[in-house]
This record gives sequence, structure tokens and C-alpha cells, in this order.
Amino acid sequence: MTRSNLPMAGANEPLPPSASDVPVSQRKDPRPIIIALFGVLVFIGLGAFVLLAASQFELQKARQHVQNMNNNAQSATDSLNDAGNNLAQANEQVEQLQSSVDATVKKLDSGKNTLAVSVDSLKGLATVSLPISEDSGEAEYTGVPLRTVLGKLVPVDTMEDMRNLTDAAVVVVGEDGFQAIVSAAALAADKSGKQYVLATARNGQPLIDSSQGAGDVRLIVPGDAKRVRWVRGVVSITLVRLTVN
Repeated sequence: MTRSNLPMAGANEPLPPSASDVPVSQRKDPRPIIIALFGVLVFIGLGAFVLLAASQFELQKARQHVQNMNNNAQSATDSLNDAGNNLAQANEQVEQLQSSVDATVKKLDSGKNTLAVSVDSLKGLATVSLPISEDSGEAEYTGVPLRTVLGKLVPVDTMEDMRNLTDAAVVVVGEDGFQAIVSAAALAADKSGKQYVLATARNGQPLIDSSQGAGDVRLIVPGDAKRVRWVRGVVSITLVRLTVN
């Protein structure tokens, strides 16, 4: 057998069928795949829309929060400005008041409203005694009510007398120059005489001025816990009025 008479490999093998040769009933339907892909796309789109809407909502909330903070900051700034304006007005009013007040205390009647005070000047006047707590214990001070001495300058007995003293004060002066001021009306109202006392004795013994070795007169104010108005060596009291122009 010659080479030309040999059969060729695959010459008689059948060819695969083409799509047109497959019966329609046996062809795969692509519509389910398309529908599934469409569903996936729709789901992805809806998810993206939801995320976008949520992002927009959060962004709107953030913007509103920032706006609220800005409003609060503006309100705080306005409040500070108002406070500054009020303070400036208050300072102006204080300055006006200070300029309108006569800084000089005028005496009721010059030369007749000051009394010299000493142990001798208080002799013969009614006295009171009152207990005072001290670091060493309780001590009893005896002296003349300041109200009694004030009564030598002006009447202090009636309600009308008290009204006449509402703009007056008593200046108690110590030998060292220290001064304490007491309301004249408060003195007139102290009928017990125990709120302001010119003491001359402690525990029955005369008070002694250590610098001069003489009798001492002290203003005792039991209501002053810190003793800021206690005056040693009282030498005078002066009745004064405060006047406002």
C-alpha cells in the first residue's frame, strides 16, 4: 500500500455541532442569569443609596451641631459683651456717686459734738457688766454704755430721736489714732447698753494703759467676733453726719 492510499487521521471523525445545529429545546436559557445579575445590581444600587442617604443624614447632623456650637459661642460672646457693658455702666455709676458724695464728714455743730473721754469723765455714770470669752477663759468687763455718753450730745430716748440719728455716726478715737465708727441710730436703739461699752475695769480691776501706767478706757463690742472695732485708750467720741450732695 502506497503512502497516498493511507487514510488521513481524523478525516472521517464527525465535526462538533454548531449552536444552530442544537435543538431549541436543548439550548440553555440566559434569562435567569440576566435576572440574577440585574437583582445583584439592584441590591448593590439600593445599598449604595442607603449608605449615601445615611451619610447625608450624618453630614446634616454634623452641620447642625457645628451651627449650634457657633450659635452658643456667639451667645457666650454676646453675654460677655453685655457683662462688660454692665460693668462699665456700674463703674460709671460708682464714679458719679463718689463724685457726688461729700468726702468731708461734717460735724453737727462744730466744737460742740466732741467729748473728751477718760476714766474721770465716766465716774458717776451708770455702769453695766458683761462677760467676754477670751483665750485665757471668760472675763467680766465693767463700764459705761456708749449710748449714755452719746446722750450727752443729743437726745437718744424716743423713736423720733432715733430717726434724727439715721444719717449720723459716732467716731470713737483712741490715743494711738485708731478710730472705730458706730451708727448713732444703732447706739440709740441699744437700750440695754451692752452692745457698745466704754469699759474701765476687767474682773473688778481697773484697766491700765501699759504705755502710760494710767487708767484705760476701752470700747468693747461683744458682737465683733474679730474685735475689729475694739479701741484701746479711748480719748474722745465725735458725733458726725454723712452728707450726700
